[in-house]
Amino acid sequence: MIEDKNFRIKNQIPFVFYYDAHQTIQAKVKHFSSQSGKGIFFLTQYDQDFANLVNNEGLTYIFQGITNDEKNYILAEFPVTTSLLPSSYSDDEFEGYKLPLGYSSYEANKKQYQEYIAKITKRLENLPQNEFEPNLNNFEVLISSLKVEK
Repeated sequence: MIEDKNFRIKNQIPFVFYYDAHQTIQAKVKHFSSQSGKGIFFLTQYDQDFANLVNNEGLTYIFQGITNDEKNYILAEFPVTTSLLPSSYSDDEFEGYKLPLGYSSYEANKKQYQEYIAKITKRLENLPQNEFEPNLNNFEVLISSLKVEK
């Protein structure tokens, strides 16, 4: 995934640690190199449920990479928020989309949910780095400052 920018497994950016959840979104995907290694930043929300609104309680900016000597895996997870999104998982309606009740309702409305996710992903993609709290650029500076010593 570091070498091939389009590499995905089941449409998700591979993640070394196991979560009993799926990536609801992938936005702000950025390949990144620093003095200690290289990797990938991405904005996501992991969900166990079949459908959730993308929200500030679940939004996470992740960096995962490998050191230049390929001996160490680097992982950093940063919770972030933005005024663009609803505040928590308890919200069930946002921007005209209302979560369906139950799995059968979700299946019947799957297309609308996928359209909602595509719309939110696009809006997050277009949002400047400084419109997130904390500013996403701060995390890139932090990762750039890492020094891995033997």
